[in-house]
Amino acid sequence: MERLLLEINDEIESKCRKIGGIVEDKHKLMIAKSYKCMSRCFDVGYSLDESYKCAKICKKSLKEAHFMIQSKVDEAQENIRGCIEDCVDVFGEMATNENVKCFHECKIDALKLLKEAKIRSRIWIGK
Repeated sequence: MERLLLEINDEIESKCRKIGGIVEDKHKLMIAKSYKCMSRCFDVGYSLDESYKCAKICKKSLKEAHFMIQSKVDEAQENIRGCIEDCVDVFGEMATNENVKCFHECKIDALKLLKEAKIRSRIWIGK
């Protein structure tokens, strides 16, 4: 039973790392664009106060995209944790067919959430 849970956990962690890898390059590009946006705020002849407000807007879009992606990954991790706890509460800790089936359903649900996070990351960060 413990081995099964470790395998499920490893698969979920692997998917999280893959999402991280997909997002990382685009995130770096978005950071570069954000810095370029901020530097333009100070080059266009705005007052210092206007430049600060402009730069704040540039930074905000980056923070929002990062928050949205992290929220989806956290949701998937919390979901599988709660789902597995529910399986144990209902079917006990023994490796019964029902319990194993329940764990696999938890894994499938978590993988769907991670896939959604991957798709949304492309939207939030840009294609």
